[in-house]
Amino acid sequence: MTDHLKNYDKYIKYLLPVVIVLAFGLRLKNIWFGYPLQLHPDEPVIVQSALNILSTADLNPHNFLYPSLNIYLNALLYKGVMLFENIALGTPTAAIPEIHYYLSGRALNVLFSTATIYAVYEIGRRLFGSWAGIASACFIAASSLHLGNSYHVTVDTAMALWCTLACLMATLIYTKGPNALYYLAGGVCAGFAIGCKYTAFPALLPILVAHIYRARQDGNYFNKHITLAVASVPLAFLLTTPYALLDYKAFFDALGHQKREYSAGHPGSESFSGLSIGNYCRYLFTEGYGIIPSFLAFVGITALFRRNRPLVLLLIGCPLTLLLFLGMYKVYFPRNVVSLIPFLALFSGYTVTEAASWCGHKISDGMKTAMPERATLACGALFLFISLQGQLVTDLNTLRENSLPDTRWVSLLWCKESIPVGATIGREQYTPPLEKYLNKPNVVKLGYCGVARNIEMISYLDFVVTSSADYSRFIDNPEKYPTENRAYNNFFARNRLIKEFSSDAGTMSGPTIRIYEVSRN
Repeated sequence: MTDHLKNYDKYIKYLLPVVIVLAFGLRLKNIWFGYPLQLHPDEPVIVQSALNILSTADLNPHNFLYPSLNIYLNALLYKGVMLFENIALGTPTAAIPEIHYYLSGRALNVLFSTATIYAVYEIGRRLFGSWAGIASACFIAASSLHLGNSYHVTVDTAMALWCTLACLMATLIYTKGPNALYYLAGGVCAGFAIGCKYTAFPALLPILVAHIYRARQDGNYFNKHITLAVASVPLAFLLTTPYALLDYKAFFDALGHQKREYSAGHPGSESFSGLSIGNYCRYLFTEGYGIIPSFLAFVGITALFRRNRPLVLLLIGCPLTLLLFLGMYKVYFPRNVVSLIPFLALFSGYTVTEAASWCGHKISDGMKTAMPERATLACGALFLFISLQGQLVTDLNTLRENSLPDTRWVSLLWCKESIPVGATIGREQYTPPLEKYLNKPNVVKLGYCGVARNIEMISYLDFVVTSSADYSRFIDNPEKYPTENRAYNNFFARNRLIKEFSSDAGTMSGPTIRIYEVSRN
């Protein structure tokens, strides 16, 4: 959809809010997943660190698994939650349900996610036109990977926002020319991206590409503008993670631990080959972004590379570097590549608009009319519907499942009624937090791969609660995890299954929860 659609640009002001509001509403509705339980295993890293800052008045998070920007932002948010509950509801701080902090943190991430969609629109509009911007916004709004990480108190969605904003600043440099404000803002956004997650270091690359493109005209590659951008990155990072310097030993110890874990692997979340790049690409293609959107992104990259290589480099430098870096490691977590989605959406949006424009003209010529605009719009709408249908079905299924009671909550209620008071219970990861709800509980947390790693301890327990979110990765891969597979199968065979709760897509969702009575034989 190129220049001939400018007469229809007035409709953008109606379409864009619709896309933004629908994307926001779909994401916001999902923040209630699992209620009243907190179920996501990564959320406590941010939430508990933020609450500890408020309770101790110690600004050192003492946790460098992630940088501190999201921790500080959530600490400010939780302070507001406390004031609201104290003043408006009369609830003492100590009596505020912990889940309220999680819900507010999730809502904050929804805002980050929605802001990213708008930023993608702005980049697409400035580079390819308003209709390409709308198409790109639709692609990121529908992405199941982006949506699925938009309502968790985690760092990947925020990282994607700052990476996209850095690219937006690079777009302004590319289209409007050098401006100190764009360079400064771009460097700050890149620094904030790294302040969300260490792997965001490629966020500055679009600024560098835009600078080189502009500097070719006068040969002044090293000037105050690029110096300002580069210098602002570490300053912005240290502003958001000051204890990287003030507590540098703990900081570097955490970085070393992260590198070792990603190299050694995480049971159930690792590649078979030792390199995870294939896993990430396969996941994006089949699930996280979709087959048709991924194909369109590839076509867009190829077509733009022939027409405008600097523009392709501007848009592909950050996501490609991030993918190659993450792909070198054995550990594979799909959420690590959320920041690729905004860039893929831009290429897909470009392809759809160009294809719609070509088809619109062909249809107009074939029908011997002089109105290719309407044909172009019709083709664009059709192409978008076909492209996004698979992702939208996944998104709606996610919304439906998240609105159902979770198996962990239903099984917790059963345990509260059925397990004898005083019984000793072992529970794996991804099982209900029985210790918080049972009367006089004696609960042992077995952790990840809990049964396989605690064979001797299990004989001293009365009951064991297992979760398919933990054991299925070992049961389904006997060649890769023979020891763990054998341990689980032996446990299932020797002990009595007294209750099982499984997702039935109608009354419950979540992993299968099995409750075993430990045999004393």
